[in-house]
Amino acid sequence: MPPRRVIGLVCRGGLADLTCADPAGSDSIAVDGKAARGSRHGTSPAAHPLAAMTGDGRTVTQLRVPGRTNEITCFAALLAPYDLAGVTVTADALHTQCGHVRFPGEEKKAHYLLLKANHLELHSRLRALPWKDATARRYDREIGAVSRQTLYAITDLASQQTSPQRVGRLARSQWTIENRLRFFRDTTFAEDASKIRTGHGPENMATLRNLAINALRAAGYRDIAAGLRHASYEPFTRPLDLLGIA
Repeated sequence: MPPRRVIGLVCRGGLADLTCADPAGSDSIAVDGKAARGSRHGTSPAAHPLAAMTGDGRTVTQLRVPGRTNEITCFAALLAPYDLAGVTVTADALHTQCGHVRFPGEEKKAHYLLLKANHLELHSRLRALPWKDATARRYDREIGAVSRQTLYAITDLASQQTSPQRVGRLARSQWTIENRLRFFRDTTFAEDASKIRTGHGPENMATLRNLAINALRAAGYRDIAAGLRHASYEPFTRPLDLLGIA
């Protein structure tokens, strides 16, 4: 059977479970999704995998969002199999939902920090708080253009459990999934140009890209493209070495 057909038929959830990382003990997990634009087929929408990544850049798992729904329907199912005790789950505005607030604490003994609260009433209440009287502040300075952004978020972490520094770090960890996963799948692997469109092919290929990124990062490669080039020089041995397969 051609490899393309195998990839399209393999159980998508099983492949993700076998190849991704264990989040137990992580400080945070970021949840976010991305459509694989090239997988659009006829009247079928593009595959849209929802992924979870630890704050140190290890992909935990991913789940394809069913057609005609959105990421909200997959949030709990994505995280349900994992031990998240003490982990802080971060997500963007789409996931500022009552159920997504209850799930981490009640079901997983975890915490949450949801960014860009987009419910109008909640947003208005957050803006109305006396921020000018706040004394705890955190500044991060990086090389580059100077910009200022106000970001509202909600969390169940009490002041006794955290600090402004940690809240800022947790908020920034949500960008990890953009900078350390989606960026490389878009640029290094040209995911949107892939012509694999049928069956479970799109999400299984995304899972295999996640595996490659995890393996290269675990081997010490910060430049994923350089790691792929190095592995390609001895294609019958180096990829197996990265995966720990003798």
